[in-house]
Amino acid sequence: TVTVKHDGTTLTENKDYTLKYESNVNAGTGFVTIAGMGEYVGALKKQFTILPGILSYRASDYQGLYDGKGHTVSVQPTTPNGTVRYMDESGNYTLTAPPSYTAVGSYTVSFQISAPNYNTFTGARTVNIYGVQSTHSTLTKTDNRLKVLDYTTSVNELYKKINLNAANANYTHYDKNKNAVSSDLLKTGDYVKIRINNT
Repeated sequence: TVTVKHDGTTLTENKDYTLKYESNVNAGTGFVTIAGMGEYVGALKKQFTILPGILSYRASDYQGLYDGKGHTVSVQPTTPNGTVRYMDESGNYTLTAPPSYTAVGSYTVSFQISAPNYNTFTGARTVNIYGVQSTHSTLTKTDNRLKVLDYTTSVNELYKKINLNAANANYTHYDKNKNAVSSDLLKTGDYVKIRINNT
């Protein structure tokens, strides 16, 4: 907003003066010419700063159970001509597509959005894949069910050997006939059902 004063009196645009802007489109320095009218004569050219805009975008995290498929985040600029780049393993924003993850775990996807005449924005979203990824070598895994091949130990000791990522998890012990049992002792042929995030 331009304010013009003469001897402490604020003048009125299009009565006491006119404003003529140059093609001030890009961020940086802009110019405006103030020309007197009516009782006021003369012209004055002034410069001002055009600040970069603030980028807008939509982004979402991913979370879900392990399914053997790759998963990633979604980042979509809503600012015209916005471009997204994702961080590579060297810490530089060179990737044009977000990295995809399959294995159970928690991952951070860092991204950078840029557009002409806007401040560059840097952010991050997360990928959380819940489930059982690796277990003791004497176990087989189908989805979240573990079958004891040749192993005798307690359920609690077995649980410590399971690599999983979960907001919460619990397990149920079954015998070889798939009947739930309360015993903490696992035997060959028994099953352990892992429940991830109440599923």
